[in-house]
Amino acid sequence: MGCLAVKSISKQQLAYDFIYAQIMAGVYLPGQRIVVEQLVQELSLSPSPIREAIRKLEADGLLRNKPYAGVVVTSFKLKEAVERMRVLAALDGYATALSGPRLTSADLNELDELNSELKECANEQMFVRAGAIDRAFHDKLNGRCDNDYLLNSIKDITEKLNTIRDLNVMFYPMRIVESVKEHETLISYIREGRSAMELEAYMRTHRHNAIEAYTQTVDKV
Repeated sequence: MGCLAVKSISKQQLAYDFIYAQIMAGVYLPGQRIVVEQLVQELSLSPSPIREAIRKLEADGLLRNKPYAGVVVTSFKLKEAVERMRVLAALDGYATALSGPRLTSADLNELDELNSELKECANEQMFVRAGAIDRAFHDKLNGRCDNDYLLNSIKDITEKLNTIRDLNVMFYPMRIVESVKEHETLISYIREGRSAMELEAYMRTHRHNAIEAYTQTVDKV
């Protein structure tokens, strides 16, 4: 019995990870129907663990059950995206206040390198990679935060925002250059020994600038 339970969990996790990766990569687009029978063929699994994985993804907000259509990838409206981004601004500000003063010289040098990579992405118009580098920058920035619940909340919101494909496709070309400059300012603030309150305020401004850029971009489409 115990062995069977372990195998069942393993298969469910396999299905979950596969569907999750397809959503994050933009293979499964917002509004696209998730077909269990197709996943059975692709993953060589029985329907049961796939349905369990789908239920978990529904609970996580990445899938939803649409009347007369079945389970589809969640489509976020502008209002929903902005609400999530505003919450992220508040949480990220607090995390930066906790982490920033604890960052070492080596940490700051690594942030410099990541920001340089982000600048290169702007020059080469590599906007998908820019998104990954930007997330790595913020993960490193918050790396000395000792509040795991806060970090997990930030991760949860960030992952849900990553499913909004136009956030990656349209947003970075408009925002990336200013984002690099703001990162440079934030790093300099930390090196100067600015207070946790100042770091929190600047991070919130950084995130709210991103919200403004995003809403302006969507309005033009």
